[in-house]
Amino acid sequence: MAYANASDAIGYPAIDGAFEIRLHHGLAEITELANPWQALEKNNPMPTFFQSYGWCLYIYHHMAKTGSEGDMQPVVSTAWKGERLIAVWPLAVRRHSGARVLFSLGAPFDQYADLLIDSSANRQQVLNTLITALRKERLADGLILRKVRLTGAAFELGNLGAQIIDEGESAPQVSFDITAPFSEYLKTISSKTRKNLRNYKNRLARLGKVEHRVLTGKDMAPAIAQTYDGRRQWLDAKGMSSAAFRDGHFEEFVRGLTDADVSPTGLVIFALMLDERMIALQWGFIHEGRYYAYLSSRDPEFETYSAGRIHLQYVLEACHGMGIGVADLMVPAVPYKMTWTDVADPLVDIVWPWTGRGYFALNLYEQSLRPRLKRIVKKLPLGVRRLIFSSVNGN
Repeated sequence: MAYANASDAIGYPAIDGAFEIRLHHGLAEITELANPWQALEKNNPMPTFFQSYGWCLYIYHHMAKTGSEGDMQPVVSTAWKGERLIAVWPLAVRRHSGARVLFSLGAPFDQYADLLIDSSANRQQVLNTLITALRKERLADGLILRKVRLTGAAFELGNLGAQIIDEGESAPQVSFDITAPFSEYLKTISSKTRKNLRNYKNRLARLGKVEHRVLTGKDMAPAIAQTYDGRRQWLDAKGMSSAAFRDGHFEEFVRGLTDADVSPTGLVIFALMLDERMIALQWGFIHEGRYYAYLSSRDPEFETYSAGRIHLQYVLEACHGMGIGVADLMVPAVPYKMTWTDVADPLVDIVWPWTGRGYFALNLYEQSLRPRLKRIVKKLPLGVRRLIFSSVNGN
């Protein structure tokens, strides 16, 4: 569906000229957006990897491969000024609590929900135009965006009528001066932390040869698989879960990332080796000068040697050496991450019911039932939580 301009289509007069709003659904329509979409990524005030063309293209390929497109209706909404792409908003309609709800396209596999808006455009104006177009199409009963950054364009939805739910989540951000040696950055870390890390490394080195590697080629797929398996086992042991691991397609999603034909660009895998054995792994994506730490795991046999803490230092040093200015360690803001920074970006959920059904599903569940259920589950004995989540993680 394409609108001749915003005023004619939805009755919203653009302040500085008309927008053309288009809704794209199929893979062929998305691939036609490749060049303007990628150009917009470079002219967006805040890097947004999980709304990048490469990531979203992989989502489409994953849906086709697994048949999961039956669970959702993708819709990429764009705003144009003449031939210039002003905004890209990758979304998908899913069933949620008996309603049709718009989520971020990559949910629950992406880590931030947002959209790309040209730096010269008025965010609120563009968002208002896009929202009004989506509502006019009656695609959904409402909207849910998980993990929205306060600095992101999507946060402006709170000024347009959406509800903001703050559960206290935040994502640690490690910033480097890449013109200075990494040793200068280390001096900003407490002496106690540096001493502890030296001790951890010395203890580990007594077991064998310790080495840090950036994996490439044939080594990538086994590392991806080991990270997934290790993380799932850790969640099971802790009696924890995540929306991604509860999705039956997540394992195939991560294992498919090493397929060179469809993988999003910037995939990087870090491994801490002990005598050729991978004892700690972390991998993520490099995009517009940032590293996004997507998934990590460590061998539980080396828990007492703090292999995960040791590995994080190696990862940060490797990022610095690659000329990466920011390492986004993502939620949660746990202590071992916060030893490397005092900055953690707050994250919120955006909820916006548009119909009576949406009001019932989103307001009742998201603001009342969901928080209550989370509190109840947290209070359950560890053995009960293990039993519950081990049956749903990875299934």
